[in-house]
Amino acid sequence: MKKIILVLVAVGLLGLGAMAEAAQTADITVTVTCRKLSVGVSPTSYAFGTVNEGTTTVAASAIVVTNDGNVAETYQIKLTNPGGWTAIQAGTPGTDQYMLSAIFHGATAPLTGDFADNDALGTAYVTCSATVFAKDTSPPETGVGVAAGAERRLWFRFVAPSYSTVGTPQSITVTINATAA
Repeated sequence: MKKIILVLVAVGLLGLGAMAEAAQTADITVTVTCRKLSVGVSPTSYAFGTVNEGTTTVAASAIVVTNDGNVAETYQIKLTNPGGWTAIQAGTPGTDQYMLSAIFHGATAPLTGDFADNDALGTAYVTCSATVFAKDTSPPETGVGVAAGAERRLWFRFVAPSYSTVGTPQSITVTINATAA
């Protein structure tokens, strides 16, 4: 009988010890992921080469735009004029004016007619949409709601000035801004 009581007392003490330990502390793991908006491009430049005044040229290759962030992104695009030229968004470029348009499109080069008036870049950011900086391809490729890690191909069309007083190469900077989708 002494053995049974001793075993019961030992088991009871072990049970009390476990309950007391569980009641004293408890751990909670809190996990936080900060939203990271990030966009990458490859290659980082494109050269149209020498073009004739008043002509229209579509790029022979695309710039790959990658969502390097961790959330879906919608892009905004703008340009910075070079020293001697001014971008226009509609009409025909005059002296020292040019038009640079951009669209997200599939793997093959778009045609000149695939670019719409609302695809012309200006000096203020314009947000991509299903119809702005986009060509309806199958499947459609836009700069809207681009998933983390996803790539899009960006194509350019350049309309040269009707006459240029600048005889040196002109570098136009295109900037893509990632915003939360």
